[in-house]
Amino acid sequence: MIFVNVRDLHNRTSEILREAASGKPIFITRYGKP
Repeated sequence: MIFVNVRDLHNRTSEILREAASGKPIFITRYGKP
């Protein structure tokens, strides 16, 4: 399970999408809340 904030998603979109495609659950948070 990976928690990613909006800024990290913006900066590392390709890397995070690869993780999601491999089957890992990804939670995108804003101000620490999913």
